[in-house]
Amino acid sequence: MKTISTLFILVFASHLVFAQLKLNYQINGIIKTPNASGVMYLHSREIQSTITKTISIHNNAFTAKGTLTEPSMFWLTNTPNPNEQPSLHFFVDEGITNIYGHIDSLMTTKVTGGKVQNEYLEFNSLTLSFYTRIQPIVDAFNTAKAANNQQEMQAKVIEFNAIDEEKRGAIETFVKTHPKSMVALLAVYFNLYVNEQTPLKDLKRHFEYLDKSLHNSSMALQIKEKITSKRGTEINDEAIDFTQNTPAGKPVKLSSFKGKYVLVDFWASWCRPCRMENPNVVAAYDKFKDKGFTVLGVSFDESKDRWVSAIEADKLTWTQISDLKGWANAAGQIYGVSGIPANLLIDKTGKIIAKNLRGEDLHNKLAEILSK
Repeated sequence: MKTISTLFILVFASHLVFAQLKLNYQINGIIKTPNASGVMYLHSREIQSTITKTISIHNNAFTAKGTLTEPSMFWLTNTPNPNEQPSLHFFVDEGITNIYGHIDSLMTTKVTGGKVQNEYLEFNSLTLSFYTRIQPIVDAFNTAKAANNQQEMQAKVIEFNAIDEEKRGAIETFVKTHPKSMVALLAVYFNLYVNEQTPLKDLKRHFEYLDKSLHNSSMALQIKEKITSKRGTEINDEAIDFTQNTPAGKPVKLSSFKGKYVLVDFWASWCRPCRMENPNVVAAYDKFKDKGFTVLGVSFDESKDRWVSAIEADKLTWTQISDLKGWANAAGQIYGVSGIPANLLIDKTGKIIAKNLRGEDLHNKLAEILSK
């Protein structure tokens, strides 16, 4: 499962590079403030840099003008920090974009604009409907976890996965029906490309839905590079070896597990979906550990104390390693892990035979291979 609280910021706070068009835009804002005046901050993305402009509000109104090379995502915040929440995200295209709202309720502010903004609103409405259904399940899981109700926790994980699967189908339909839309390209990038749980074949399929007019954008080029260059990290490849330390400082090599089936489990103490999936991994380990199966946990933590505390709290009794570099974890870099939880199932010879098995899929796969 994926974290959901920052999805929209991640999905849309980005900028693509198309042909050098010149699109003149104007943003007209009516933002009510206590004194009818104030300051806000307008952010946009240019390649990998964030551009921030100070917006002065007079008589509850402001205007911002400029030129774009393509329709782009902008967002408004109350502070200079572009990652400050709550914030208002919207697409700016050629022509006029109108904003109407209150400075204290940015996330419910009304925005009208061009075609891309309308497509964004359509996609936003689609995905929000799923997150509205998911949140009660997450809350129920946390309640069950506090009560140590393993059966209820597993039931909620199954419910979560079912809705998540439905959401992926809806996103695929959106991409197929909007092949020329920048929103569709960003949906592929942030829902599949950066999510290591996505099978490469699924990324390829979604990318092929996109019109060729989008294929030379910076994000499309990154997707194509991933599709063509992921060797040694995919199913049927021999797993690339790596070494990291246990909490006690002992170096452990992946290759030292040859002769066993090993699940390389990428996780972190701060990752709520990882912690939600841990009881399932524990159950699989307990069920199959005497049949030639084990788990190697690879943590994306930076704090050793939090890492160790999570290991103890979740009763993770298998080997745990980390370089305590967070998202820069060397093993994660090798395997292109940009979303957790993620895992690899490796056979006795060191070959990858499955990826990102969750819930019952993990149990079913282990039962299949260990019953031979």
